[in-house]
Amino acid sequence: MKKTKELINLDYVKENIDLKKFIKILDKKKITSGNVKEIYQDFLNSCINKKTDNSLRLAIVDLERNEEFFEVYFTSGAFMGYISKNFTLKKKFRVNGKEWTDMKQEYYIHQIVSSKINKCFYVLVYQGFDTTNDGYYCRDRFDSEKLAANFIKKEQKNLKVKMLQNWIDAHLD
Repeated sequence: MKKTKELINLDYVKENIDLKKFIKILDKKKITSGNVKEIYQDFLNSCINKKTDNSLRLAIVDLERNEEFFEVYFTSGAFMGYISKNFTLKKKFRVNGKEWTDMKQEYYIHQIVSSKINKCFYVLVYQGFDTTNDGYYCRDRFDSEKLAANFIKKEQKNLKVKMLQNWIDAHLD
C-alpha cells in the first residue's frame, strides 16, 4: 500500500501506543452494535497521555480526516496487525443485507483477531451502511478461535433477520 501523509502520521501515532492499556480496554468492551469507530478511539486513548505533544495531536487530527484509510484498514481486518505485531487476523466473515440505494447497504464484517500477549481471540466487527454510519468495535473476547467462529456464525444468522427487517421497515414508509 502506498504511503500517504496520513499513513506516515499513523506510524508516528502508533509508536506512542500503550499496548497494555489498549488490551485492557479491549478486554472490558462488549459492544453489540454501533456506528462509532470505537476501536480507533480506544487506540487513540491508548496513545494519549499527560506527556502527549502537539505533533502527536496534529498527527491524530490528520489521520481522522482520512476516510480511505478507515475503509481499507478496518474492512480488511489489517488495522490491528498494523498498529501492533501482537495482533494477527485469523479469519474474516461477511454478511450482507439488501441494497437500500446505490450508496447504502447494511453489512457486517466479523474478524477474529488473536493476541499473543494474553493468548485470546477478539471478535471485531465492522458495521457498514454508508460512510457516515459505519462502526468498528470489539464484540467479544474468547479463549479459542473455534469458540469465536461459532459465536460469529450464530451472530450472523441473527443479523440476517435483523437486516431484512430493517430494510422492510425502511421501505414500508
